Amino acid sequence: MIRVPQYGTLTLGAAPVTAEPWDGTDGGVVVLDVTGTLNWNGGSVNVNALGFRGGAGQGLGGVGAATGYSNADYRNVTAGAVHGNKGEGLAGTPRFVLDPVTSTLLDTGAEGYPNGSRARGAPGNAGGGGTDGAVNVNSQNSGGGGGGNGGGGGLGGNSWSSNLATGGFGGKATPASLSALFLGGGGGSGSRNNGSGVQGSGGAGGGIVIIRAGQTSGSGTVNANGAAGLGSDNDGAGGGGAGGTVIVMTASGTLSGVSVSASGGNGGNAWPAQAPGTNNSAAHGPGGGGGGGIVYTNVAGASVTAANGTNGTSTTNVVAFGAQPGVTGTVPGGVLTGVQGAREGAACPVLGVSKSTSTPAVWRGAKATYSVTVTNSGGASSTVRVQDTLPAGFTLSGTPVVTPAGARVTTADASTATALDLKTFRLGYGESLNVTFDALTPTDPALRGTVFQNSAAASTTDAAGNAVAGTYLGSSSAAEDVRLLFPSLKVTKAVRNVTRSTAFGTSGGGYPGHRLEYCLTYLNDGDGPLNGVNLTDSIPANTAVLTDAYGAGLGVQFTPASGAAVTYTSAADADAGRISQAGGLLVALGSVAQGASGTACFQVSVR
Repeated sequence: MIRVPQYGTLTLGAAPVTAEPWDGTDGGVVVLDVTGTLNWNGGSVNVNALGFRGGAGQGLGGVGAATGYSNADYRNVTAGAVHGNKGEGLAGTPRFVLDPVTSTLLDTGAEGYPNGSRARGAPGNAGGGGTDGAVNVNSQNSGGGGGGNGGGGGLGGNSWSSNLATGGFGGKATPASLSALFLGGGGGSGSRNNGSGVQGSGGAGGGIVIIRAGQTSGSGTVNANGAAGLGSDNDGAGGGGAGGTVIVMTASGTLSGVSVSASGGNGGNAWPAQAPGTNNSAAHGPGGGGGGGIVYTNVAGASVTAANGTNGTSTTNVVAFGAQPGVTGTVPGGVLTGVQGAREGAACPVLGVSKSTSTPAVWRGAKATYSVTVTNSGGASSTVRVQDTLPAGFTLSGTPVVTPAGARVTTADASTATALDLKTFRLGYGESLNVTFDALTPTDPALRGTVFQNSAAASTTDAAGNAVAGTYLGSSSAAEDVRLLFPSLKVTKAVRNVTRSTAFGTSGGGYPGHRLEYCLTYLNDGDGPLNGVNLTDSIPANTAVLTDAYGAGLGVQFTPASGAAVTYTSAADADAGRISQAGGLLVALGSVAQGASGTACFQVSVR
């Protein structure tokens, strides 16, 4: 069992994310589980050669006259000093493997395969060791087979002078199934009686990478390649390790910018600097290529390769000498099922916040209405808090409305006159809550036309106590913008002496009996329409109103900005105007559109 942490968000650093190598019990696996955004940030995940280990190369002198060994062996025990070692694979661990940390021979102390850990048989996805053509002295040196995974491993090269096709078999391809994921198989070692150290060892397979994310950003790489088999001098070479297994999934978006490689390692070269001799008589068995791995993705965009490893060659003639490449790996098509997205067992809440207003333009001192929506796309939380600090000059009005009301866990709110602070709520995966509230706008005339932006936030903690936050930035959108409107009605007054036929001016006069005409002109120069507008004026002192100035009983003349003048009766009746000595002028304008204007006139006689 592997314990996997889950992240709300994750950004890769400059150093590759990797794992300890597989050691026969654990290692070789990287899992990244991110409920929110995985930012690749140009980083990488690297499990190259961290999978099943290659068979260790050993210089052995043969079994002499001992019986029970032959150049046709598929398997045999390590008690006999003959043949190459099998690689490690899903069927077990051979006694002798190449330590991936120290690059030295590691004796596990046990024959991990039934009937022995040596010779050309390939158990599971492990490459077979080279079966030697002369068991008495172990001098014929065939090559080790490549490991398998998505594709099978390649056959190891032939034995030296006997030229027998007894190189290690390639490991088998594993089934492409999400129900079981495999490390890349280790390559088998070549048969050796010369050389030194761990020459001729098989390469380790690639590891396993599982990445699930809500979405991804940036570019990055995932590598799970098998290692190349080790070459040898005057001996058989090792088979390449198979590519590993990679799953990269995102719940939304694409994997554009992501490169994934799970390719097989190349087979080792046998005595590559040696002249070939007559009819390639100096050739020894090269290693077989490792098979390609398996790569699963659930959306398009990633650059994916699961190439086969090439076989090794021998001598300066670069001959394959019977060695074969691995088989290309598997990149299954279609939509993944069973482990979709980043939802199973999600522990980290991921909060998203949006905000809008249904009142994008509001009169000074009136109510602006806001709506804040919080959505959880991660694990459930019962401690979600919603906060909104209002713009300067705004004050909360009334009681916020929460939908659904059942989302409330407690009502330990901490709101003030200028800041909304509601707590706490429960939100499961995919659930949302909405808070709608009103705020009174400021009345300072200097703020006329100002557009107010307003952010909002939600917060909680995950199961480990880490803070989780979601934020809506007012500067990111106009959805919550509120523009402050101010009313304005400009009125000017002019007078002329009708008796003397003078022009209109801001002041005027006359002698007793002279007729004066007063006209009031209005203009709605505010930010919107005005309703219920009345235009009024008093009768000047020492004058008498002329109730028949514009005809019998017609004491008021009204001229709109466009259109002909109309007259109203002096009496307080059904029309829009009236005038009297005591009551003065009144014209009921009603609704006045923004930018609308007009003029109302009346006449008096100087006493």
